[in-house]
Amino acid sequence: MLKFSITTHFSASNALVIDGLVKRGMKPEFIIIQKSSALSKNPLKKFVQSQFLRFTACRGYSEWKALRASRRVIEDADYKRFFVGMAKRLEELNLKKYSPDTKVIFTPNVNQDEKVEGCLKTQDILLVFGGKILKANIFEAPKSGTYNLHNTLLPLFQGMGAIYKILEMYRLDNFNGITLHRVDSGVDTGEKIAQRHLPRKINESLESLNRRTFLNGLDLVFDFLHGQTRIQSPFKNETAIRLKQIPKLSTFQHSSAR
Repeated sequence: MLKFSITTHFSASNALVIDGLVKRGMKPEFIIIQKSSALSKNPLKKFVQSQFLRFTACRGYSEWKALRASRRVIEDADYKRFFVGMAKRLEELNLKKYSPDTKVIFTPNVNQDEKVEGCLKTQDILLVFGGKILKANIFEAPKSGTYNLHNTLLPLFQGMGAIYKILEMYRLDNFNGITLHRVDSGVDTGEKIAQRHLPRKINESLESLNRRTFLNGLDLVFDFLHGQTRIQSPFKNETAIRLKQIPKLSTFQHSSAR
């Protein structure tokens, strides 16, 4: 049986994908959550920290403010429930019911965590849903490689950034999509495994577009784990050539948010 794990910075969108996987019976051995600092081992401090994370964002006031703003406009209740603090987000996954054997690991630096590296050497596959750029000691640890779910149509918009706002600002709504690719030493440069072209619908909100994009990403990952993935380019060759003129995310001036 395939042994796989997930590493993530555990945004609401990432949680939506993980939730879908475990409810479809795909149970990761480890969920490695990347955060600025792990919860204290002191029971009292751990309780205080967990309560803070439950009602606020995991990365401070700015994310907490963004989560509240998103909750006000998101209509889908199943998606809205993940726009809360990290501890509450974990509760919403309900791993005790759907994947009781999954172990959750918090790490402040996934690339320098020897425990994480040791765990990954026992795995067939590592799935990446957001977080730091991984170093070779991590992405080469699983026996069959590491695979990243990237919410753009690669090779467009490589790197991390506020992609949906950029699509709206530059009227690139037709170029929305999501890609599952193998992780290598570059930034989103590895072999493309699967891809879906998801143009923005008329009058579709950015929040709705984000949800729809990641739900399609869930399907890509599920099919990949079942060995049913088939590479299919969303554009004709002549269109792909023209798309090379569109810059990478790193060339835009914007705040990082995935």
